Amino acid sequence: MEVFETKICPQCGQELFSDMNVCYGCLHSFEERPFEAASVLAAFPELDEPDELDRPDDDAPPPPRSPTGSLMLRISTGDAQTTVPVPACGLTIGRDVLSDIVLKSRAVSKRHVRVVPLSTAIIVEDMGATNPAMYKGREVRETAVVHAGECFDICGTTVTVVM
Repeated sequence: MEVFETKICPQCGQELFSDMNVCYGCLHSFEERPFEAASVLAAFPELDEPDELDRPDDDAPPPPRSPTGSLMLRISTGDAQTTVPVPACGLTIGRDVLSDIVLKSRAVSKRHVRVVPLSTAIIVEDMGATNPAMYKGREVRETAVVHAGECFDICGTTVTVVM
């Protein structure tokens, strides 16, 4: 009998094979990527929660990714729907397999948007998408603040902020 090594997803607790880089239960990525908060802070200097956007020095190990409060994203396509917690360090959405949330559509850019949590809203930051995300009928070319209960669209995929 063959024995496989496993690991536990820190976000949803699902048991996974040790060679998996993404949890297919909650789409948690096991690959840490540095976070650049400078562009978000420059766009929103009035933020009173900068500590949520800060990352530790390069010498320090990255903190574990955990959901902030109860902010989540409900991702709905024509044939599927899932809900994903938004970690304190934010997450990326795109076609690239290294994105935290991978959308398999040729219309979606490899690095489409970054989502950064606030207390009751998220900041959606464009990452140079060819077909930008849409919020309230307008293209998100730089950033947009999307509050709980509101949604934005990425090439036909609806992303709703839920608490």
